[in-house]
Amino acid sequence: IGSESVVVVDARHEAIFAVGHIPNAISLPRSSFNEAYNRLKTTLEEDRDRLIVIYCSGPECMDSYLVKMGLENLGYTNAKVYKGGWEEWSRLSSMISVHR
Repeated sequence: IGSESVVVVDARHEAIFAVGHIPNAISLPRSSFNEAYNRLKTTLEEDRDRLIVIYCSGPECMDSYLVKMGLENLGYTNAKVYKGGWEEWSRLSSMISVHR
């Protein structure tokens, strides 16, 4: 996911983000969406068609879908949800580390 043409967004609470997150992700928590968006909008407004991949804790978490809806309501046209979220990412990245 680490491309300059992709923005990776963590929809979990900022305190959880601080403990661990996907590399290069930015924190845009659902719980404080408007406040966080106002801090990040200069980064995000560069290109509203740019791919934004949003994740939260895992498949059962709905925060990423709510952040996606919020961004779409603000005119973003290419927001996608990484359904596996942090749970899948951390599991897969630890498996890759073990097998190196």
